[in-house]
Amino acid sequence: MYSGKKTNKGNSSEGPDDILGDKGKAEGDIKSDNYDGLGGFGDGISFSLGNRKAKTLPKPTYDSKDQGTVVVNIWVNKYGAVTRAVIRQKGTSVTDAKLWDMAMKAARRASFTADLDAPEEQKGSITYHFIKIN
Repeated sequence: MYSGKKTNKGNSSEGPDDILGDKGKAEGDIKSDNYDGLGGFGDGISFSLGNRKAKTLPKPTYDSKDQGTVVVNIWVNKYGAVTRAVIRQKGTSVTDAKLWDMAMKAARRASFTADLDAPEEQKGSITYHFIKIN
């Protein structure tokens, strides 16, 4: 584990200042070597949509014996509403139609911050990682 940058005072910290302790965001990825950013991987969901932040990222229902990753391409309007959602074959590792359907339904309910300077529709993606616990 990285113990932090050593300063002349013998203090250590992880981040851009001299305050002791770990830096970062509670919802961030513990494996990241970056302390800032907009996307993230938490609760089995990650997304990519330029500089926009997620307002809501609903978790899909999960009642399948299959597990793996489902990537959904999304189109979002200027106001942050998802207008279209389509399964992306590249990156999707499961063939279970139920998981695809659950992921698409969740993606359609997602919402993002508004960006009035964005194109009429901005394309991005949401990735769902389905992991069977029991």
